[in-house]
Amino acid sequence: MPPSKSPQSIPMYHHILMPLTDVYALGGPDVFTELARKKERKNEKNLIVLPMEMVSKMMEPQKHMGQLGLGGVDALDEIVKSEHEYFDDNARVYHVSPGLDVAVYIEDDTSVNSVPLTKTLAEKVKAKCGGISKIITTNPSWTLRYQVQGYNVERPGFLLVDSSVVEKGLINGSNSLLQKLYENKGVVPLDVARDLLKLNEDNGENLYQNQFIRFMGNASHVYARVTGDLIKINGRVQEEVENQRVEFIGRDGVLDMMIRMGEDTPKKDILGISPWDEEQYLAAQYCIIDPKMQIGCVSGGASSGKTLLGYVLSAFQVLKHPDKSIRERRGIGERGRMYDQLILLKSTDFMGGDHCNLGFLPGDLLEKIIPHLQPFNDAHKESPDLRKAIKFEDMFVSPKENKKESEEKDPIRVDGCYLPEYLPPVELTTSAYFRGRSFKRKLLVSDEFQNFTPYEAKTIIERVGEGSKLIAMGDPNQFDNPHCSRDINGFTFAVKTYLKHPLSSLVKLTHSYRTEIAEIATKTKVYSR
Repeated sequence: MPPSKSPQSIPMYHHILMPLTDVYALGGPDVFTELARKKERKNEKNLIVLPMEMVSKMMEPQKHMGQLGLGGVDALDEIVKSEHEYFDDNARVYHVSPGLDVAVYIEDDTSVNSVPLTKTLAEKVKAKCGGISKIITTNPSWTLRYQVQGYNVERPGFLLVDSSVVEKGLINGSNSLLQKLYENKGVVPLDVARDLLKLNEDNGENLYQNQFIRFMGNASHVYARVTGDLIKINGRVQEEVENQRVEFIGRDGVLDMMIRMGEDTPKKDILGISPWDEEQYLAAQYCIIDPKMQIGCVSGGASSGKTLLGYVLSAFQVLKHPDKSIRERRGIGERGRMYDQLILLKSTDFMGGDHCNLGFLPGDLLEKIIPHLQPFNDAHKESPDLRKAIKFEDMFVSPKENKKESEEKDPIRVDGCYLPEYLPPVELTTSAYFRGRSFKRKLLVSDEFQNFTPYEAKTIIERVGEGSKLIAMGDPNQFDNPHCSRDINGFTFAVKTYLKHPLSSLVKLTHSYRTEIAEIATKTKVYSR
């Protein structure tokens, strides 16, 4: 055993906190940023207590938390890189940031290792640096256990997002703003629009870049959009926008439901699929098709059409049009297509997490989870052009293997356009295979984005490389991942984080295209969290 080394002076900690393993899994290293003492004062840091038993569980994420536990592994990496010193023979303190220390303890009594905080450990912490201020967890079982013992237990507030955030992509306008738009030829400065809408910034009410404003009418609605001039430095778009304003969409705000791509002739449908309602049109035109949007978020419940639009319109964007003049009008450059490949991204936990570990299922990745891609398969079959040209499962096969014997010299065509020459049109991946990758000129489409944890969502977005785009589709009311909930999930995290960014767009689809009885069943379904 190494000699005992005590720090010269133990600081007086402002708060002594104990996040449990689920918090690290959901938040990753951001836990340390969010729980650090924000007002940096001498001897007023915060301290996180981390028992070695929790460290062991965080190092085995598949066993204890499924793939989502990798956030805990990354959090541990952040700790071990920090300067440290001994508390005593069984504890060491790591100086993670100016506002935060982490004390890692080894328990003497290994028989109680199933309990994160034992009485012995609590007494050690209290004797050394003060009592534990609060325990942080999303786990109801641990919450009850420690509340009964008299501890202050809280959920991780920094991960909580009100699910109503998905409503902010499209708001209702006022008659006064509509009148002003008519008077000013369809353009109103942002500050004037904000005043006419009587938004209270102190209550978080504001207008954001790319936000839609709907003006309700008797026969039809009128739409406007918040826009502005992007600021670029060294070719990169900044978060600030100049000359922000509210403008009508279309002619006097009336949608013609025609999809536009650059200067090309507007199209009524894409691969035989056209928007069924105005919200679907906004999602198609401004979230999915618009190349300026690097993140397009589409929210909607069952049968709202988000998967159909997301898949078919994304498949269209990896097709190469043979007509050079059309490619030029669409502004898709020398490559002739908007993106080189479509990436379908699924959460590993969409099949039940560690109960359905992919490594134990027979076959390759596609064979393992193709049964769980039925919504995309249905969308593929809904498109007459895709259905006629190629089977859904063949979209994952290399072009060489896809060529039919009678067409060996000709690539497969879809609606007169070519599939990719060198790559499978679609690649399938899950969060289990995502780490360490970076995507360039790829279109990433993720259905059920609410089944990712906030840390997984952040990791995914960080890997959207040059010339790529992410289309995130989700419903914060439906979960297959038991560790996600309405207010803690990757979809609402992504919406809240990127809502204000000028390269993101958000639309919620509110119409359901199921039967009346199915709608009633959906409304009466009770979710546990």
